[in-house]
Amino acid sequence: MQSQNYQRTMNACFIAYMVQAVSQWASLFAEKGLGVTKTIGDLAGPMSFAMLMGTSRLLYGKYGEKWESWRQSYFQSYYWLD
Repeated sequence: MQSQNYQRTMNACFIAYMVQAVSQWASLFAEKGLGVTKTIGDLAGPMSFAMLMGTSRLLYGKYGEKWESWRQSYFQSYYWLD
């Protein structure tokens, strides 16, 4: 069986790779979608993703108890499938 330190290290590596993937995607999305240079896309993409993620966490922290999670998930899935 693997040690806990090894498992924690592997989990940290996985999270780091996922963050890098999202950062690359946001950068490319900003470049292609907004038609800006690579430098601006590298800055604007991850910064906008971080701002939107922070905003969503702030709103959920403040109003999350009032929201019904099944209803929110239903509308989000409908929005993305539409």
